[in-house]
Amino acid sequence: MFLRGRPTIILVCLFFTAIASLSDCRPAQAGLFGHTDTEPGRNNAFLDFFKNLWNASDFSFDYKRDPALDRQRKLYAHYIMGVMFADSGQYQEAAEEFIAAQGQSQPSITLYSRLAGCYISQKDYTKAKECIQGILSIAPDDARARLLLAFIYVEENKFQEAAGQYEKIIAADPNNLFATLSLADIYVFEKKVQDAADVYEKMLKEESPYAPYISFNLAYLYLKLNREDKAIESFEKAIELRPDYVEAYIALGILAELRNDYDKALGYYTKGIEMNPDSPGLHMAAARAYLGKKDYDKALQQYNMILERDPQSLRANIGIATIHIERKEPDKALSVLRETIQMQEDNPFTLMLIGVAHSDLKEYEEAIVNLKKSIDINPKSDTAYFYLAAAQERSGIYDEAEKNFRKAIELNPRNAEALNYLGYMFAEQGGDLAEAIILVKRALTIEPNNGAFIDSLGWVYYKNGQLQKARELIERALLLYGDDPVILEHLGDILYDLKETDEAQRIWRKALSIDPGQDRIKNKLDRSKSQR
Repeated sequence: MFLRGRPTIILVCLFFTAIASLSDCRPAQAGLFGHTDTEPGRNNAFLDFFKNLWNASDFSFDYKRDPALDRQRKLYAHYIMGVMFADSGQYQEAAEEFIAAQGQSQPSITLYSRLAGCYISQKDYTKAKECIQGILSIAPDDARARLLLAFIYVEENKFQEAAGQYEKIIAADPNNLFATLSLADIYVFEKKVQDAADVYEKMLKEESPYAPYISFNLAYLYLKLNREDKAIESFEKAIELRPDYVEAYIALGILAELRNDYDKALGYYTKGIEMNPDSPGLHMAAARAYLGKKDYDKALQQYNMILERDPQSLRANIGIATIHIERKEPDKALSVLRETIQMQEDNPFTLMLIGVAHSDLKEYEEAIVNLKKSIDINPKSDTAYFYLAAAQERSGIYDEAEKNFRKAIELNPRNAEALNYLGYMFAEQGGDLAEAIILVKRALTIEPNNGAFIDSLGWVYYKNGQLQKARELIERALLLYGDDPVILEHLGDILYDLKETDEAQRIWRKALSIDPGQDRIKNKLDRSKSQR
């Protein structure tokens, strides 16, 4: 080759020309493991170039003149080859080149880092840790080495050791944000929630561009610690620091919804929408709050805003179907849901709503089929089990209904609807009235002012022969729930058994004025008249 026997200066110039070309095609900053992704085709071309250059030249003249320069030449060549192998994903070959470069050099942080990166990429953590210890023997406070070591410990599920490395980094550099956040994450993972909260609280004492996110994460930890007031304070602080923080508005709104304070929830969502009018998450949350208030027109307005931007929004279409179900419009709900199921055939929530709509139409067989499909996909849904049990109860399959009500309660002991319905079913079907009272009372501990639940408890007492207690409860239910034909019928039955026939007839007539199709109440009214 033309280079054989040429002065060393020619080789050095060629190397630096190649290095300059290489730097043109590489990103400015290296990744965590000391290498970055580049274009494989260009890297392969450079690899071929350097291989040919290396194999074609022995430079015997230069070896004799300057051995130190020869070691430097070999060091550069092996290092550059190693970098290019690593960037091409050939980590074993890269490691061999970096080891060869080490043979021409004093212990080097750069070479140890490169080698560690290769071994980590191959998941050879033992050799990677040896390289990192080499770095720490040169620079004991090297944060990057300790970050690599912590990463390995996390991969090995040695979380305490990882935390120890982050703590050492923070001791040397209290402002190292990455190490601090990582330490908090490990504490959370290990369920050391208070320790994680302490880390975040300490971080907030220092100015940081990440303060809004730290406040948000701290609020989440406060919730885990059952410190809701502090959580609300931290979410609000996050919004103060970043007024367009969508997730913080949604979090505050959800907390308000959990207290059934839908107006307050809507206050948060409305402010969020003012800052982020195009946020589908905020519009979705506002629609949910309006549903909680039973303000279906405004809920529908929010869902339609989402559909204007995304006509295929599954959640918005499901929301609209839910409104139709709440409005006792099951046909309209099914119309929407039949289109929605085409978007995602195995969506368990869509299948559940289809089952609910069929149940409302008294098409119980279809309801049961779809509810079972929903449960097959999501067997942890207590709500789906509840609706399945309700459909089975209405179709007279009482044993299966009881089993599925109990399953819903097992999955969610606070499923008040399931507790109430099972207790009411026992009262209606001559079941265990003592257990029925326990079940309905459990429901009332969750929703103490639920008129329907109070009516159920009164009805159980009626079935148990405790007429006066039953009357007091059902009259209270009417005050809370309003003139519902079922509750009115119950009160009429109690009054009739208390020999207050005229008042019983008046109440039954009132029930019929609300729901004229109740033949059962008509029959009671006719019998009471004939028996006078």
